[in-house]
Amino acid sequence: MTKKQDKFKVYIDDNFHYMNEGSRQFDGEYDTYEEAEDRCKEIVEKSIMEFYKPGITESELSQGYFVYGEEPFVIPTPAGKCFPTTHDYRMSVAKSFSCRCRYNKRLFSIDKVTL
Repeated sequence: MTKKQDKFKVYIDDNFHYMNEGSRQFDGEYDTYEEAEDRCKEIVEKSIMEFYKPGITESELSQGYFVYGEEPFVIPTPAGKCFPTTHDYRMSVAKSFSCRCRYNKRLFSIDKVTL
């Protein structure tokens, strides 16, 4: 008898309520870790985009996310897999986002960032 594969669950913590598990949200279940990881990246990107305004710097964008953004994570995390720390991913997205905005002056979407 084979053991049923557990689903990968994505949860979201709110940086504004740091360390308050009562404010944690359940986002969804995914069949593969990669799907759950992609969803975490989407959540980080969307959260960062909410802080964008014309002329914002990478530092200001990152700081807004750090104070008020959403921190997603996956349970369980398989052995040998590791979602980049949200901090590292946030910094990469903020840099990509602010550079693209600065050079293109118009933003329709951000490029996917890979670490």
